[in-house]
Amino acid sequence: MGTNRGLYHDGWMASSISIVPWIPVHPEVDLDKNKWELYNIEKDFSQADDLAASNPQKLRELEDLWWAEAAKYNVLPMDWRVAERFNSELAGRPSLGGNAKTITYYPGQIALPPDASPRILNKSWTLTAYISDAANADGMIVTHGGNEGGYGLYLRQGKPTFVYNYLSLERTTIASNAPLSAGKAEVKIDFVYEGGPKEAGKGATVTMTVNDSKVAEGHLTRTIPAQISIIEGLDIGQDVGSPIDFTYKLPFMFNGKIEKVTFNLNPK
Repeated sequence: MGTNRGLYHDGWMASSISIVPWIPVHPEVDLDKNKWELYNIEKDFSQADDLAASNPQKLRELEDLWWAEAAKYNVLPMDWRVAERFNSELAGRPSLGGNAKTITYYPGQIALPPDASPRILNKSWTLTAYISDAANADGMIVTHGGNEGGYGLYLRQGKPTFVYNYLSLERTTIASNAPLSAGKAEVKIDFVYEGGPKEAGKGATVTMTVNDSKVAEGHLTRTIPAQISIIEGLDIGQDVGSPIDFTYKLPFMFNGKIEKVTFNLNPK
């Protein structure tokens, strides 16, 4: 895991620590010179007594077995990236959305898994909600993530409100001072990222428009760099996970009408 190697076999455990995950950048380690530890699990379940020096033959046996198993199960070559592996897009893990730049969701879409949700980190993007019957309406239009980090667009007494939750450390609220009028409305969030394609966690400017007229704007000094949530993905029309902020009660059902919500990734 993360280039740290280990193998259990017939009561014995051999392990070799290469890197620690809280240091984001590492040089590659010479695996042939990296130290191994050896434990007799049947006598030492807590792995307190390292027997590598006193039983080199058993250690060598497990080392050789590790290389054979690693080749068999496609562990090689080793991936020395650390921070990048927390981000599915940077790590190259596939998404159900593929390489689509425009993605549209409809009412009833809830609990979309995180790795199937729009990949909006470290880039510019827009979100456009097509709604109606929303004068004085309340409820969640779209949310991605939850208490540990994410964002949400909802109405409170008809006023569009966008909240960006930076890992529970900062919550930035950008809201219109005026409620929506009766009839149809297009509420758009324009998220302009300030970093380059290989810069993570930089700031952003967020602009809210209603029917192409700017109603609110705000600035984020930093954004989520690697992962919005481990378990919470996207919801349309309600919030079925944990809340983005603490101003509403779950599930915060939207009591207007949602036609669709469209994401445009990398619009500029």
